Amino acid sequence: MRRHPVTLLKYLIVGFVCVVFGPFALRLLFGSVEQTTRNEILPVERAVVPNKVNREDVNKGNLIAVQVDKDGKYDWHNYKLIEEDLSRKGPGEQGAAVILTPNEEKQKDTLYKTNGFNAFVSDKISLQRSLKDIRHADCVHKKYLYILPNASVVIPFHNEHWSTLLRTVYSVLNRSPKHLIHEVILVDDFSNKEHCKQ
Repeated sequence: MRRHPVTLLKYLIVGFVCVVFGPFALRLLFGSVEQTTRNEILPVERAVVPNKVNREDVNKGNLIAVQVDKDGKYDWHNYKLIEEDLSRKGPGEQGAAVILTPNEEKQKDTLYKTNGFNAFVSDKISLQRSLKDIRHADCVHKKYLYILPNASVVIPFHNEHWSTLLRTVYSVLNRSPKHLIHEVILVDDFSNKEHCKQ
């Protein structure tokens, strides 16, 4: 069955219009997830927009002014922490290799056999160590919604070496917005190491 060229052209034009203008029409009809205005005062402790902003709350420090764009998105990057991380020096900072002395090489073997990785070096690295930012360049500029629910972080472990477990907890606490972390739950999955029982 052969189609008339004019009918085919009409279908192509309608399809093109739907692809180009469809997202704009949907946004116009349904709006974004949360409409907020620029410089609106939002709470930090709770992810709720107040109906009325009380000036006393602002003065007490319960609320702070934040830059939220028209789509309710916010730049969550902690630039002060990023700068501090870049200036840190020490074993393993920025993901740098840790070179052991011949004496230390002998000491690492026991922990290596127990854990399956170099736990001796892990103990030398700071619990709050910094890592290189290996994200894609576009991810550095990405913004996320300001209005977010808080979260519980669950970390299951079995016979985990103490320093690596604590480093994971510190990483969650230091690199997440404080009001978004409700709790960190460590779940011991039948470990038999004494420090895992604490």
